[in-house]
Formats: sequence, C-alpha cells, structure tokens
Amino acid sequence: MLVDISHHNNDQGSIIWSKAVVDAVYIKLTEGTGYSDPKWSDNYEGARGAGKPCGAYHFADLGDPVAEANHFADVYLGRSWQLRPVLDIETAGSTASWLSAFRQQFRTRIGSQAFRVYSSYSLLTGALNPNRWIDPDTDIWVARYNTTLGWDHPQLVLWQNT
Repeated sequence: MLVDISHHNNDQGSIIWSKAVVDAVYIKLTEGTGYSDPKWSDNYEGARGAGKPCGAYHFADLGDPVAEANHFADVYLGRSWQLRPVLDIETAGSTASWLSAFRQQFRTRIGSQAFRVYSSYSLLTGALNPNRWIDPDTDIWVARYNTTLGWDHPQLVLWQNT
C-alpha cells in the first residue's frame, strides 16, 4: 500500500512510522510558489527511518508554472528520493500547457526525466487529456473513488480508489 501525506496527517501528533503498515510514502513538499509543508522533513525522516521508500509531491496552485517548478525543485533537491516526483494537479482551470511547462522546468532543474502526474479521473479524461502532454518518462496516478476505474491508459500506474 502506498499513502500520500501532508501536515494534515500530523494534526493529532506525530505519525508512528514503526507501526505504519505501508509499502511507500508520498510526502507533500510544496504548494504554489512559496509554501513548503511544515511537516515534510519530519515525515521524511520518520518514514526513511522506518525503511519506507519516499517520494515528494507538489500541489499546483496554477500560478506561474516555471516559478512553481523552481520552488518544488529548490526543496526537492535537498533530499534523496526513492520514488518519482509527482505533480498533484487537481484544481479547476488546470491545463495541459500549464502541466507541460511545469514538468519541463522541473526536469531541467533536477536533471532527471522521470515524472508522475496525479489528478482526478474527471480532469484526466477532460481538460488534462494525457494525449496532449504524455511522454515515455511520465506516468499517471489517477484518483477515482469508485468500485471500478472505467478508464485505461498505457502509462497509468496507480489508482487511488479510497
């Protein structure tokens, strides 16, 4: 099982990573151009200390995509990550061109092509149609809270159904 976490998961105290029954963790790192999750470093250290592979994600505010990518890269480059970096893009008004500009700048900054996009089923089958931006080094994580996904894509690797 893979989980994604942010400071919201620490509202009742620190996560007891030694008791967490998960295989891997995605940690919210940044949002927009100036916000860094206040618990990301604690969550990273705790998860890594418990032997959990970690990945980082950026929540898109849909401001300047280059500035958002630079902010994510500035924080991302401070640690060693075991999972692909993720762009969490789920806000109304999201576009394929915004996503592409963010991804290009982030890749330039970190020197790696591996990338993952997280979004809702409705955005991915609508405004963010992957055929407008997908490439061989990008895969997809879709959120659809249903008993069946009802959508398939060759680069779909994760389905969040709860």
